[in-house]
Amino acid sequence: MWLIWTALLALAVLVALGYLEKKYKRCGVYTQPGICYNLKRLLARAHFQFVRLRRSPRVNNYNLYADDYVKQSFVPSPEDEDAESLRPLAEPESHDGITFFGSDCEGRQLLIRLVRRTGRETELLLLLQVNGQLYQLPGMPDTTIYNTGSGWRAGALAIECVLPMRLWRISYRGQLRRCVTSQEGPEEAGDAGATYASPSAGELVPVQFSLLWQPLSAPCDLRECETDLMARAVACELWTPEFLSLMGSFSLDGYAQFGCMRGQLTVAGGAPEEVFLRGPRQHRWSDGEGPQAAPRHRSLRLQARMADGSQLLLAADSWRGGISHLVYGVYMGANLHMSPIKSCNISLPDLAEEGDIPSIFNVIFSDGKKEHAIACIATGSPISSFSERPWRWINKLQVADTCLDGVQGTAILEFGYRYSGPCPLRPEISLPLLVGSELSAVEPRRVVSLADPACRCEALVGGKACSLALLTELDLAEVVVPRGAVVTAEGYRHQLQHQPELRRAAERVVRVSAGLEEGDLSQVCDSTVQEIQNAPVSQQIIEELEALLEEQFGKTWPEMRFAVRSSALGEDGEELSSAGQNATVLGCRGRDQLRAGLAQCWGSLFAPHSVQYRRQHGQHIHPGMAVVVQQMVASEVSGVMFTRDPVTGDPSQISITASYGLGESVVSAKVDPDTITVSRSHTDELAVSSRHLGTKQIQTVMTAAGGTAEVPIDSSAAAAGCLSDSAALRLARIGVQLESAFGGPRDVEWAISKDQIFLLQSRPVTSLAGWSEPELTHENDAALLTDHECITGANTGEVLPNAISPLSMDTIARGMEIVSDTLRAFLMGVENPCPPYTGQYFPITHFRYMIDVTRTFMSSVQSWEEDDVERASAMTIFGHLVDLKEARATAIRRYGVLSRYSSIHQQVSAARLAWGCSGLVKRAQEQFGRFRIDTDGQRSRTAQQLFRHICGQLPQLKQITEDHVFCTTTGNMLQIALLVTLSENGQNAWNQDMFSSFAVLLSSCSGAESAEVPSSLKRLSRLIAATEDADEFVSASPEEALVWLKTKHTVVAVTFKDFLATHGHRAVAEMDMLSTPWELDPRPLVATLQTMVKNADSLEDSKAEVDVTQALDQLKVTVSSRSRKGLAFLLPYVRQGVVRRECTKSLLVRVHHQFRLAFRRLGQLMVHEGRLPDAELVHFLTLRELQNLLDTRSPAIVIKASRRRRLLPKLNQLKFAEVIRGIPRPLPVQEPVRSADGLVVVRGTPVCQGRVQGTARVARCIADAAQIQRDDILITHATDIGWSPYFPVLGGVVTELGGLISHGAVVAREYGLPCVVGATGATDAFQSGDTVILDGALGTITRIASAQPESEDSEKTETQADAPRYEPEKPTPKPQAETPKPQVETPKAQDKTPKPQAETSKAEAKTPESEPKTPKPQTETPKPRAETPKPQPATPKLQAETPKPEANTPEPEAKTPKPQTETPKSQAETPKPQPATPKLQAETPKPDANTSVSEAKTPKPQTETPKPQAETLKPQVQTPKSQATTPQLQAGTHKPHVDTPRPQTETSRPQTDTPTPQPRTLKLDVKPEPQSQIAKPQTGVPNSRAEATEDMPKQLRE
Repeated sequence: MWLIWTALLALAVLVALGYLEKKYKRCGVYTQPGICYNLKRLLARAHFQFVRLRRSPRVNNYNLYADDYVKQSFVPSPEDEDAESLRPLAEPESHDGITFFGSDCEGRQLLIRLVRRTGRETELLLLLQVNGQLYQLPGMPDTTIYNTGSGWRAGALAIECVLPMRLWRISYRGQLRRCVTSQEGPEEAGDAGATYASPSAGELVPVQFSLLWQPLSAPCDLRECETDLMARAVACELWTPEFLSLMGSFSLDGYAQFGCMRGQLTVAGGAPEEVFLRGPRQHRWSDGEGPQAAPRHRSLRLQARMADGSQLLLAADSWRGGISHLVYGVYMGANLHMSPIKSCNISLPDLAEEGDIPSIFNVIFSDGKKEHAIACIATGSPISSFSERPWRWINKLQVADTCLDGVQGTAILEFGYRYSGPCPLRPEISLPLLVGSELSAVEPRRVVSLADPACRCEALVGGKACSLALLTELDLAEVVVPRGAVVTAEGYRHQLQHQPELRRAAERVVRVSAGLEEGDLSQVCDSTVQEIQNAPVSQQIIEELEALLEEQFGKTWPEMRFAVRSSALGEDGEELSSAGQNATVLGCRGRDQLRAGLAQCWGSLFAPHSVQYRRQHGQHIHPGMAVVVQQMVASEVSGVMFTRDPVTGDPSQISITASYGLGESVVSAKVDPDTITVSRSHTDELAVSSRHLGTKQIQTVMTAAGGTAEVPIDSSAAAAGCLSDSAALRLARIGVQLESAFGGPRDVEWAISKDQIFLLQSRPVTSLAGWSEPELTHENDAALLTDHECITGANTGEVLPNAISPLSMDTIARGMEIVSDTLRAFLMGVENPCPPYTGQYFPITHFRYMIDVTRTFMSSVQSWEEDDVERASAMTIFGHLVDLKEARATAIRRYGVLSRYSSIHQQVSAARLAWGCSGLVKRAQEQFGRFRIDTDGQRSRTAQQLFRHICGQLPQLKQITEDHVFCTTTGNMLQIALLVTLSENGQNAWNQDMFSSFAVLLSSCSGAESAEVPSSLKRLSRLIAATEDADEFVSASPEEALVWLKTKHTVVAVTFKDFLATHGHRAVAEMDMLSTPWELDPRPLVATLQTMVKNADSLEDSKAEVDVTQALDQLKVTVSSRSRKGLAFLLPYVRQGVVRRECTKSLLVRVHHQFRLAFRRLGQLMVHEGRLPDAELVHFLTLRELQNLLDTRSPAIVIKASRRRRLLPKLNQLKFAEVIRGIPRPLPVQEPVRSADGLVVVRGTPVCQGRVQGTARVARCIADAAQIQRDDILITHATDIGWSPYFPVLGGVVTELGGLISHGAVVAREYGLPCVVGATGATDAFQSGDTVILDGALGTITRIASAQPESEDSEKTETQADAPRYEPEKPTPKPQAETPKPQVETPKAQDKTPKPQAETSKAEAKTPESEPKTPKPQTETPKPRAETPKPQPATPKLQAETPKPEANTPEPEAKTPKPQTETPKSQAETPKPQPATPKLQAETPKPDANTSVSEAKTPKPQTETPKPQAETLKPQVQTPKSQATTPQLQAGTHKPHVDTPRPQTETSRPQTDTPTPQPRTLKLDVKPEPQSQIAKPQTGVPNSRAEATEDMPKQLRE
């Protein structure tokens, strides 16, 4: 207790000292520190710290480790929703304002401030700089706008919060004035002086911009800035009891956030420019009470953006009678770390206190970690703006160039002063906002008059009747709203209740529309319309209506004419107009016509087009209907008026269309009306600016018996204008008043009779709020820090190759971003400064999922120079080396180089992660075993319940995603270690040999789950092929074949069912929720099975696993014994890493599939509830949009989803560079790269060796894969698990994206297919049908023949589709004086005996016993030649390079058998010179198993001769003169069905230049036989004479 009394006594003494302390105030305002300053500062700091601990955070309420999808940032938190919402304006001094600032490196700057005040009064400031020219609002320097509507709207500016803290939409469609500054004297500007632009000084120019603001940082609560700087400010003041009470309630209400505004800007009618304006955003408010309500004396705002991406917001305020000098601010560095300003040297008394803005000034501030200095240099005269009326505040805006810590940038400074000078403008009073009333506030009656207060309730009378009732409240002398009555929705329900058959008919329409009942919707609607229109109207309703009409018009009302107009609930709203959807009956006269018109309007609610309109917009199919009975006006002229341009939304243009007679002819577009455009100034001055005369051939008039008729218009009247300028100006003036009363643009139907204007209808203009295609394209994009960022889709493009759906962005992509934050925190020990929703690790652009190179592996460089670890990291992402010097330099400038402590921490964390990787797999399996989600909707009866259930399971999705990402990271680190070991600390060059060696090591990895898909399909295909009616399956359609699979054979059906149960969740782009897996649509899978069964001879098993020793023996680079041991140690772990990655990925895909099924069920429920027209649209909505749609049935959300779905195919066609440096933009179609000899060559990274020639099959999407034939070389953008079924029938794979561990590489290595990844532009350079050679060792794909052969080609003996892939080698005759000497292409490393070119394992060198039984042609082995023949001139040839010999290649047999025959004596003589035929070297087709001995003796010479080799190598053997040989078969013949294609080689047999006689053409039509029992080698060299004979075609062996 004594401590409490002591504290109270000390506080009383302190207060007494503070009260007696004399204070000196500079300029009579700014209090200076006194003798108790330090003590008061400590106490103030403790007070603010205590207050900070007690209050709950206003923003940033995220916890990535919480088991709550809201806390994990999948959707905005309730705190974010509250902070972004409109603040209540209860007190006269209360206000709510939002500010956007942005600039770029090209001199563009934009400042927008909109402050809402009480009484429908808004302060609007807009300053735009383009090409050095400043533009401002036409009414400036005055910034006050009256009669504004609700929300962030004023004048031509509209600001919309799309997603709290994540997305804002800003649009302006109007005019701006060029700034021409002029100095005014202090007597005109007041105490502070002013520099402002005269309203008549600059010309008005049209300006339009549509911008999307996206965040770069988390929001910073301005209350967090109080702790340090606020304590200093408070310690300076005199602590009176009044001040202490104010200090206790003081708070800087608001927050700041840094981001980027991107979009299109059009100035003065020029071409639209894409702009990226980066800077801070502020939302600040005041409730009008407390210290903030005290009169302000001065203010200062500095908003700056630097070229490196850093941004600054600095502010200083001074209140009279309150805190005299408060400085605060927020700084975000280029590393995206944001922190409040801790100290600053700004002194308001010393900085432009008298209103003289300095041209240069400096500021020094600290963010707690570093001290920064910023210099500001003014670039022009300041622009002034005045606030409130009469003016009480003046802001001087100064555009400046800045330099912060040596980095250039731009800024806008605002110097604010109290103003007491004259104001030439008078204050105004806004009109009351016309809004409807709530249903709970009125009595639901069956019939009401338009003047009845109950008629202002839209839920009772519909939108049309409600707007008419609101029009009657306007006090407009020259406007008349025709009187009438309304049969309310309550009256309509009364009609249905008393006639059950009508209620049942309406309910059937609802069920058929929702798919709950079978039936033709159009026919059901037509029958319901007939039933309602033929049913008698309730007598009670008729009596109440007649009584009300008699009350208004007297007993003669049956002789009058009325317009009976439908007014459905939800019609004529802010988001949906429903114009023309329901019936209007004109000219009704008498009781019978009135009853018929009433029934016709009720029945029109179920007209097919009306039902479809509501269904397509997610509205209630049976919403209820009210009917307006309104006195008809015998109009002479009538039409429609838009208070803003209906196309551009320009508020300076009022559009009026008019024609003779009733307005029905204009509304229904039966005539070409006159169009009058009225210009409107910012002061609402009106003038007719243009007039277009229509043809106006007919007019609609009322008939004497009731109803209407169309009569022709006299030609002279049609040629003249039907509306005078004065009448047009009267209408335009009424339109301005209506816009002021309703707070927004209006669509008005009007009529003129006897010079009296009648208003018949007024609805909001809904077309102006629609999203443009560029906005839809970029609404989900991540903000980029600068215009020079480095991002890539090389890795993510394989998993998600196309544009992904918005639902996948909100679930899968958001989960990956959250997990990346946790991974970084684990490895680096630091939290990510940015929330996951900013997308800084995996940015999205054009609906594509990318990787930020700078933010990921470049953010933790360990040395100033590039090392092998970074090169290896690049290989794991890109699959090949990429020039990232610029990105690396940027990363070092932003993040620096890792300290020794951070480097050790990272290594230890990586070791911990690798050690616990097996536990991650086990945890993922257990997590999946416990995972349960309602995929069939059995536990959720409504869509709302199911949606909440699905969202509650999102943390489990995040957990399994985390396990997969951690396992993938572990595997990548192991592969990086393997690559670094292979490089021998930089001794081995990072070239194709290095990559090929790494691919050899990875090719030894097997057991990956993704490779089980094609293996299972091959087993299933063999079962089908073994059936007696397999031909029936092959020839059937996919639908019929699916039935065959399920019903024809029990074993096949069970196997197929087991396959779907195991792999049915896999699909193309399987990570996207929108994708359809095989389980839901197995037809693509069935088509693949048909292709495989049709090519049954390709259904052999994949290659056997290679052990570690065999893999190391096949390396192409030299490694030391120590490195060899390291590789032997790492390789098993790398294999485990690949298997674990594929295992966790399969589990993750299974979880994704469960979410897919649940969301599909949600879509079905929403269709049944009438919220969506199509269940698939659920994939084109975000989680928050789904919640809003379930809560509000907003039609704008449904429209947006439908437009996204139409846009997605266009986005899928876009292609991007592998590495995007700068702003992401689609690539144009590029010309293919050609080699020196004119051949089209595309290079990539080899991931599986082998060399194969075949037909290219370019597949830009999975649908194109249906055209794949056996042995085709697949060329596509990227592959995932969905492409796996096609691998068994392929001859090779080429992808534009992918790496050494990508899906295509893993499966290709499992099947020994030559594979090249990273072949940028391959899908553009080649087309299906091209004849290409894929070299898996060199990483090239070369086109040797186009898909369309030239006309001058000679006749071919085989078509391209049936031609064998290899043909005998054909030599080129050469003129020589002597007998031609043989020439053999042999690698230089071979001295005496030719060696095989590629590796051949011992196991593969063995030949089965059955193989030697095949006869083989024998020849003598030529002896080596001592002399070197004269080099041959280089001739363009396909194979310009010969692969280097392998160091570990086993020695060949002593006598290598070679198919060689004797040359006739006539060939030994000197031949006559013959020109070389420029034909490419073909390859030998695979032999038939039934080849006879006689057919193998003498090969038939070919008609075509190959080109000479581009390089002449030293021959190692010589053909004796007495025995000149004919061309022999190529030894390295590759069979299409062999797992590892063997490259061509000429090392094992010589070639002679002996010319051959012209032989007859031999037609070959040979199909290879399967030889699955033979172990196929990985090289192109035959292991024995048996295999050499096997490689010959049947005819040649005979």
